[in-house]
Amino acid sequence: MSAIPIPDPAKERERGRIILTGDLPSPANPPSGCRFRTRCFVFSQLSEEDKKKCVDVEPPRESRAEDHDVACHYAKTREVV
Repeated sequence: MSAIPIPDPAKERERGRIILTGDLPSPANPPSGCRFRTRCFVFSQLSEEDKKKCVDVEPPRESRAEDHDVACHYAKTREVV
């Protein structure tokens, strides 16, 4: 979301960026559980018990808004503007 430019230059300079790190999951051999956990910025901050849930259980897809779904056990709304 932070890659989408904002037409207001002042807001554009001040907003936070989401920088993804980690390994891209293999589409041919995706990881167990949550397939995005290898690049998740929340995963490293979770307790060992919560990490185990990400490794073992694929998260269900949930609607968060009319045009926005998430598939994460620990999804939070994040302001990027």
